[in-house]
Amino acid sequence: MRYIHSSLFLLAATLGVGCFQRPMTPPTTASLLTTAETLADGELSVGLNGGAQGAVFGPAVATAGGRLRFGATDDLELVFDGGAYVVGEESVADEHRGLYTARLGLKYRLHEHFAAIGGLGAGIAPTFGFFGGIDGGLVAAYENPYAIPFVAARLSFNAPVNAREVDTGQPAEDAPGDVVAAPARTLGASAETGVRIPFGPRIASGKRMGNLLGALVLTHLYDGRGGLIEEANGITAIGGNFGIELVFD
Repeated sequence: MRYIHSSLFLLAATLGVGCFQRPMTPPTTASLLTTAETLADGELSVGLNGGAQGAVFGPAVATAGGRLRFGATDDLELVFDGGAYVVGEESVADEHRGLYTARLGLKYRLHEHFAAIGGLGAGIAPTFGFFGGIDGGLVAAYENPYAIPFVAARLSFNAPVNAREVDTGQPAEDAPGDVVAAPARTLGASAETGVRIPFGPRIASGKRMGNLLGALVLTHLYDGRGGLIEEANGITAIGGNFGIELVFD
């Protein structure tokens, strides 16, 4: 049996006594970090992003990733995300605390200010094994040439594949093996609000070549296992994500 203090969303919320100790399967991307605008047909963008999320009195989870977008038509783009998550807290078991993910998605512009998104993803946590997820949502933005505010909402379903049990014991409170459970399927809901700021020279479509992005992200995960380990069925985390991208025609 292998042990680790937490998978991605053991973002501990103190519940009167002790911390949240329920292992939960995360989404395959930390946030959408996008506006309603799509790339023009044939355009390509390359981006980097990073941030952190956490719950009150819980450990922080650092995120980092890269994104490729390709304009399949003027209103439809293909999106590929690759990322990593690292839980930043000491554990009762000295195990690898990273998770690594990939996601293939679509964004379809419904209107100048609205877009629909969806995707399929997979990941690996060296401690508990493989997992996958599906997600879908909507983005609304006030598109303009200067600073584009946006809001987005997303639902996800995330499931481990033959997951191994993990140790969620607390340092200075538990010994290795005292609190052990396997990650379960989770339902996720997230909301985010942020801004995109174009910069740089214009390309053929009239867009600026670069974009700076930032968003405040709220994520809730629910696994429905009732009183397993503790009474709480889910956890809510808040954080931020920031990125930069360059667009090529």
